[in-house]
Amino acid sequence: RLQTGTRASLAGVVRSSVTTQPVPNIEVRIRLSGDADWKTSTTDESGRYGFTNLVPGRYFIRLSGPDYYAEFEDVILPGGRETKLSLFKRAILEGRVIDDLGQPVSGIEVCALRYAAMRQDRPILPAEYAITDSNGVFRMPRTPARPSMTLVPGQFLLAVVPTGCLLAETGRPHKALPLEGIVPTFFPNVTSFRDATVITVSGDGHQKGFEIPLRPGSGTRVAGR
Repeated sequence: RLQTGTRASLAGVVRSSVTTQPVPNIEVRIRLSGDADWKTSTTDESGRYGFTNLVPGRYFIRLSGPDYYAEFEDVILPGGRETKLSLFKRAILEGRVIDDLGQPVSGIEVCALRYAAMRQDRPILPAEYAITDSNGVFRMPRTPARPSMTLVPGQFLLAVVPTGCLLAETGRPHKALPLEGIVPTFFPNVTSFRDATVITVSGDGHQKGFEIPLRPGSGTRVAGR
């Protein structure tokens, strides 16, 4: 049996990634790896949350609030001390990928592309990615707590590209396989980025309903160095 001194605790502040102000009334949920139960702490007016008397180990973290839901990477909590962790409420884009029969498609990499200054003579560059779950649902960014991986305010296109988003990430848990038999498809259902719908991210809210149907077809891949 664990002694009191070997217990862990977790505390911090949830802030808006846009204004950096504390965010009250956000549920911070944590779950010990291998345990089915979630523990919940709701942020106060100063955005503070806290957990005590925890079993040391690896924990998964979620944020939820009115029309908001985000998942985080795991965090290791050592025993015998309090871990400080600042969390950020960031913009979330959520949608679904379906096939030509309207059925959800899992394991598909969806790209968020930044369309610089909305000028058609400028390139679009990958900014984030997400992989669809068993229901064809994607949610990005995948790790809102990390400042290096987020959708900063700006304008984006959502797309499914057969070769993937080509975004390198250290420690990436898995990568969707390259697709065959489809052509690049941009939200809502077009094959050219010039015809795609532009999505504006201006705050730290949760935008939903982006459905992308895969477009069957063949294409040519050009590679070089």
